[in-house]
This record gives sequence, C-alpha cells and structure tokens, in this order.
Amino acid sequence: MNMIFQYSRTPKPIIFILILSLFFLFLLLAPGNLLATPPQEALSAKEAGDNYSHQGNIQEGIKAYERALQIYPLFAEVYYLLGMIYDMDQGRPEEGIKLYQKFLELAPDSPEAETVRFLIENAQQILSGSSSSTSIVKKEDPQKIVTAPTTVKESPSPSQNKYIQRSIKTKVLKYTLKLNVWKREGFIEKFNELAMARGSFLTNDISKKRLQLRLDRQICTEHIDYQQEAEIFVQRQILNDLLEEEMSIFLSHFPEKINIQEAIVRSEVKKIREDKKYVRLTMDARINLENLKGQLSSLGYQFIPTKILLYCTNLYGDFSEQFMEAISRKSKYTKKESEGLVEIYTKPEEFVKELNNMKVGPYTIKVDKVDKNNITFIAEKEQ
Repeated sequence: MNMIFQYSRTPKPIIFILILSLFFLFLLLAPGNLLATPPQEALSAKEAGDNYSHQGNIQEGIKAYERALQIYPLFAEVYYLLGMIYDMDQGRPEEGIKLYQKFLELAPDSPEAETVRFLIENAQQILSGSSSSTSIVKKEDPQKIVTAPTTVKESPSPSQNKYIQRSIKTKVLKYTLKLNVWKREGFIEKFNELAMARGSFLTNDISKKRLQLRLDRQICTEHIDYQQEAEIFVQRQILNDLLEEEMSIFLSHFPEKINIQEAIVRSEVKKIREDKKYVRLTMDARINLENLKGQLSSLGYQFIPTKILLYCTNLYGDFSEQFMEAISRKSKYTKKESEGLVEIYTKPEEFVKELNNMKVGPYTIKVDKVDKNNITFIAEKEQ
C-alpha cells in the first residue's frame, strides 16, 4: 500500500509578511531605534522643555525633558538637549557627559555625534581643571589676595540727593560670570535657537553652525576678566537689593538699561581673591538713590504696581498657565503672576506695547483686545 505523506506548507505571502515583520521589529529594537517615532506625549513634553529653555526657565525645562525620557527612554535628541543644559547652564559637566554618552549610544552615526564628542572632551577638561576657560585668567597667583582700593567712579552731586552706603562681602561662582558674558554676547540665545531648530541633531548645517559658535564662544571665554565681571555683578546685586528694600519693587530681573556708573557714584573694592571656582570680594558702594529712581522713571517704570488680568483665547489648561508664567518672567515690568493676574510697574499701555509681538518660545503674542485692566491676546505658533 502506498502511503502518501502530506505536510502543511505555509503560503509564501504569509512567510514574506512574517519576515518583513521581524525585520521591522529588529529596526525598532536596534540601537538608535531608527524607525521608531516618539509617542505624542513624549513629543509634547520635549516641546514644553524647548519652550521653557528658550524662555530661560531652565529648571522647568529640565523637568519637561526628564518627563519626555520617562515616557520614551530612547529619545536621543532629549539626551543631547538635557546634556547641554547640565553642561553649559547648570555648571554640572559630569552630568552632561553621562547624557552626551547616552546620546552617542542611541545615535552613534548622527551628524551631531562629532559635536557631542567634542562636548564630552571639553567637559572632561573642565572637570580636570585644564580647560582654557578656567586657566586663562590673570597671570597673578590665583590664591593671592589683592588689595584694590581703586575707585570705579566718584562724582560730585547736588546735596539734595539721597545717598545710601552699602558694604558687601560675597563670593561669585565663576561659571555664573561666564554665563553672564555668554548671555551678553548673545551665545546663549543663539545656542537655544539652534537647539530648538526642527531636526537639529539630524541636520548637517545646524551641526556646522553649532561647532563654529562653540569656537567663537571659546575665544570669547578665554578673554574674560573674571575680577572685573565680578565687580559689575556685585554692583547690580546691590542695586537690585535696593529696589526691594527702599522702593518695594520686586522685579523678575534687574533692568538691563540701568546705567550702573550713574547710580553708584562711588564703589571701592577692598579685597578680591580669585581661584578656580570663585571670585571672592569685599566692596563698599555709595548709591545715589534719586538717580536710580530717575533712571527707572525714564525707562517707563512706576513705583506702585497695577494689576492686569491676561487672557489667551487659544491656549488652555496647564499649558496656558505655563505660558502666563513665561510672560511674567520675560517681561521687564512684571512682579508676579497668579492665574493670569500680573502686577506691573508701568502704565498699562506701556505693558501692552511690550506684550504685543513678544516671542515666547515658538509663539508670537498678538494683543487682541484691551479693556481697562483686562488684556486679551492670541498666541500664534510659528510654522
């Protein structure tokens, strides 16, 4: 009897589909996660981090980026952005290095990889104390105490002016001074713009611009006079304290356009010492309070705050609240913000002028309606 053996054969189309499925599964699980797209929740958290960083709210930016990584741990670009924050803004290069290395694990062939390797090397130099940004300072012994009774400025003023004497003994982190110089020279804003560019870590042009910007910043850093920068920093700190103590003005940040040399008629550095991390100094200052008040008035400031209610017609929920907080931080006139209510130290019409066309991250504010102390606006997102 002939026995016929039959076997089940899987149709070819099904085999093809299985092989194709395995291939895509391999791509999704492979280093770099080449074909995977971050879930929308992670993308939203990353976008929130971009907005916070662009607005200067670094701590909230860190929280948003970390939330994006909790949702999607393979989000290579977020490791890169978060590494830049810890490295360049927070003065924590060791944390920056770990995040840079994670980026390289996930995207080793990215056009940004070369830049990230450069960042790792630079951060390692900072940790070892061999970076030019910390060694090129003064030729004197960095531990030497310098007696510096040099008068920055002293000028006679009418006797009716009110003078206030202040003495301060403090230390300033050199990394803070470095960041102030970078901000003044426009480097931080330019880096933020590049970091927020779409697909930045996949774009060769962005990578080249960032590398050139780093070289320019390094040259700038090598010429920083930390002692001089520390004197200016402390002078601004003295004036900002006076705004609160003498005028009860609590601003988000000290007005950039205040002429320090006019407000402080005499300042004298008694002692100054510089090491690798700090500039320590003792300073006496004589402030012309009337001049400070006059400068504030000429810049449009008022000494009694006005309450303004802000309402955005196209943003809602938590993001709307975060957006209002960003406006409060970005405005030069605001005191505080709570559920859309801000207190401003200027006339409402001046605040409207500042608010209209203000850029907050990828949004531009367009004032829609002003009704007494109520302002309605639209936040237009850039395409």
